Amino acid sequence: MKKYLALPVLIALSGCAPSTVLELQNDSVQLDFSVAESYQQVFKDVRTELNRCMFGGALMAKTNIDAQLYPDLGEGEISVRYNNMGDRSVFLHVEIKEDGSATDVTTYSSTFGKWDAAGERVRRYAQNDVPMC
Repeated sequence: MKKYLALPVLIALSGCAPSTVLELQNDSVQLDFSVAESYQQVFKDVRTELNRCMFGGALMAKTNIDAQLYPDLGEGEISVRYNNMGDRSVFLHVEIKEDGSATDVTTYSSTFGKWDAAGERVRRYAQNDVPMC
C-alpha cells in the first residue's frame, strides 16, 4: 500500500522544483567563495567531480550536467538538471569567474530535498578536498 502512495507524492513534488536557472537563482541557497586557482582549473575540477558524483535519479529521472566554458569572458557555468518525463528541473547552478589570479565561484542550490547542501560540496570540489561520493 505504501508504494502506491509514494508514486503520486513523488510526481506531485517533482512540480515543485525550479525548471530554469533564473527560477533557481530567485529561490535558492546561494554560496559565494574564492579559490586560488585559475578559473579553467576550477571549472575542470568541479565538472569532473559533479560528473563522478551526481548520477541516477528517482523513478525515470536522468541526471544531466550541462557545462559551458567561455574562455573569451573568463567564465564558466555548470548546471545539474534532472530530466523527468519531459520536465528539466534545475537543482544546482555554478558560476565560475576569473578574478585576477583567483577565481570567484557562486553556487545556487535548490531548497528541494537535500540539495541545499550542494553548494558546500561544490566548494570542496573546487578546493580539491574531494570526499567519496
